[in-house]
Amino acid sequence: AALEDASGNDKSPNSLKDQLEAVLGEPGGRDVLNRKIQSGEFDIAQINMPSMNAFRDCLDKVFDAL
Repeated sequence: AALEDASGNDKSPNSLKDQLEAVLGEPGGRDVLNRKIQSGEFDIAQINMPSMNAFRDCLDKVFDAL
């Protein structure tokens, strides 16, 4: 939940990008994150955040309508 309220501004102190880079040990660009998801190192199903849950709900509704 703390991430939901964190600043998305890259110039803010302790920006989310900086936090991600610190955890990964490398810049967290799209290619790096996609590789980690595809390899199973990251399990996006384990992400439990209001914004992600709302996204999943909307996506489920879209697929249900197809």
